[in-house]
Amino acid sequence: MFNFCSRDNSGTRQKGLVGSVSPKQGAMDSLEPSIAVQVAALRSYQDLHFKIDKIRRGSPHSEYADRFIVHIPCGLESVQWHVLYNAAQPNLPPDVVFPPQNSDFQPLLPPPSDNASTDPPRVVPYVDMISKPHVPEEANLLGMLLALRRLYVQYQRRKVEALQDDRIKFEISTIGHLEGLEVCLAEGPDRPEEVHMVIPLPGIDLSPEALLRGRDGPAAATAAALSPPGQPTPRVQLFVRFPLQRGGGPPGAPQLSLNTPPAVRDILGDFTQKLPAWTPHMCLMEYIPPLQEQLMEQVQLCVASVTYRCRFIEQLPRVFGRPLEVDTKYFRRASVLASHSGFVFIVHFHLSPQFPKDLPILVFQSSLHFNSNAVAVASNPYDNYPWSPRWDYPEMVRRIGAFVAEEAPYFRTFCDDVVISRR
Repeated sequence: MFNFCSRDNSGTRQKGLVGSVSPKQGAMDSLEPSIAVQVAALRSYQDLHFKIDKIRRGSPHSEYADRFIVHIPCGLESVQWHVLYNAAQPNLPPDVVFPPQNSDFQPLLPPPSDNASTDPPRVVPYVDMISKPHVPEEANLLGMLLALRRLYVQYQRRKVEALQDDRIKFEISTIGHLEGLEVCLAEGPDRPEEVHMVIPLPGIDLSPEALLRGRDGPAAATAAALSPPGQPTPRVQLFVRFPLQRGGGPPGAPQLSLNTPPAVRDILGDFTQKLPAWTPHMCLMEYIPPLQEQLMEQVQLCVASVTYRCRFIEQLPRVFGRPLEVDTKYFRRASVLASHSGFVFIVHFHLSPQFPKDLPILVFQSSLHFNSNAVAVASNPYDNYPWSPRWDYPEMVRRIGAFVAEEAPYFRTFCDDVVISRR
């Protein structure tokens, strides 16, 4: 059994109880059609990722599923809210069930104030949450959950601000004005008490206007791919975990990590490998500006690296002939044919987003030798050979050609040994 908020005939929500329902699962197409439209709009929302699972029927006699769990992202984690429709009346707003640990979260009532004892409670009109002029009807559920999430984030921040922790109070007082800041209290029986903060980094501008400035060719195409038309500009966020200090003692250093959207990681790679060190007595307000400056510099280098990789690959035919295959989107991979004393093999080039600072990783693959699994014999990656990022592109390719010619006899012997071992 779990608590939930139900509606009476006047539209006011009252507390009640509902029994646990059958765990019988339903696929997406088993949802009542108008509910399925609402769920589709929720899943397609791009600014936040709403995970939906445990789709089920409220009654074993119902033709359609009408309830499910939505994982609501908040801070560094997500909370599970049960959404309960009525398949017989799918146009009615659903009930939303919150976790037991948030029993004091009352989204339809105003936040507590100093005059709470004298001022009568004011109920927020429920219909205001689900009907907004700019929200299409098929996105009513999305609009309602976004409104509830905003109230939940405010509720979590009030809980954190009520903590008797001087360090947390100071940090919030200095960065509390940042737009998009989320502060949540992580608590549970089997976990340490922590305060989680999600801090947007507006100084890292991944908009095409910023990344395209002064660039053309392959780099311009890559910068434009970071934020396609009609898509929101990718955001980089700083994740912070502050341990709570119970019973005094010096404040511990926070755990810091960066959240980058998958599209950014796909194009730029891991440009956040090394964060600035956190020194004793430092606060977030003084940590964030140099972090943003360092990251934006790394982003610009990664975007410029696309042009460098393209120019390098353009020089490969001078030594190896026309490539067999080239990644013409981000220019991270290329494959060429090489030969030595009648031994023909393939050389695969793997170029990192930090090229030319990072040398190309080479892998040799035989075109005639196969192991016992009928897979072409390949070498281990070569990642330690003469290299300088200051060489010009023809010199880089010439030096690699000399290295390939030097290693070819050893690779041929390795291939022969693999074939012999099969017999």
